[in-house]
Amino acid sequence: MAPRGVPITPTFLVIGDTKAGSTSLHSYLGQHPDVFVPREKELRYFAYDPENSYHRRAASTRVRTFEEYLSYFDAASGAAAVGEVSPNYLRSPGAAARIRSRLPDVKLIVSLRNPADRLYSLHLMHLRMRRTRMPFDQRAFADDAAWIKGNFYWHELDRYFRLFDRARIEVILFEDLAANPVGVTRSLYRFLGVDDAFVPATRVHNRGGMPRHRLLYSAMTRSKRAVERVMRPPERARAAWRRLHDRMLYRPPLDPKLRRQILDVCRDDIARTEALIGRSLGRWLDDDVMEPSTSASAALASDARR
Repeated sequence: MAPRGVPITPTFLVIGDTKAGSTSLHSYLGQHPDVFVPREKELRYFAYDPENSYHRRAASTRVRTFEEYLSYFDAASGAAAVGEVSPNYLRSPGAAARIRSRLPDVKLIVSLRNPADRLYSLHLMHLRMRRTRMPFDQRAFADDAAWIKGNFYWHELDRYFRLFDRARIEVILFEDLAANPVGVTRSLYRFLGVDDAFVPATRVHNRGGMPRHRLLYSAMTRSKRAVERVMRPPERARAAWRRLHDRMLYRPPLDPKLRRQILDVCRDDIARTEALIGRSLGRWLDDDVMEPSTSASAALASDARR
């Protein structure tokens, strides 16, 4: 417990990746009685660069000063592990160095996901948010597959492995989290130094896909955001919204041939990532291994497709 008046600093960060279960991790870790995470996910403080004119304008940057950042942990007194979840830290060029400067002893959790499945989930989200209108195959292979290559893993992870002791970095796979959310979460409890006998509730978080009725979905989303700007709805209302949201969405299947073509582009990066993390990623290249389809794994897959 920190002395009265001394700011509480995070002992762990979930640094990514996007579309790899970060919303579920925020819930599962935060349920533990000895773990504190802010109610707000994605503070994004360490991804903020005051020298970047875009960052200075971007409303998506939630926190811009270290003092404000620490204020989100004021209620963490007594927690054995204190942290936050900002999946954009993994791919933010300056985040690793900023984290090392401010929190040199922090523990880092990173979730990796099959690159083809992750990019497809990212694309569906961008379609839903109208950030793109391009078909997935065109977007993936435009400009010599620049989008695919810009989402490689090794370079992003290497920044962290150079700056932090390997023992302070826990790498998990989305596929494992999807197939066994309780088991993987309890392994993270052990990594954070808290009682791993606790069993979190693992329900669906942020089911995603494409809206069945775009105009109705857009109207619902705008209404929800308008309410949230003035108040935090009670849990019963938020649960009702989640149920309605889930029924509004469907997920078109990913063409297996296109999936294979994307993985072929990623093959060398997957091999380099394997060597860096000391763990086999061969299942990603197995034609017979697609995204998990069990009810337990569907909860995590839906989180990544928000």
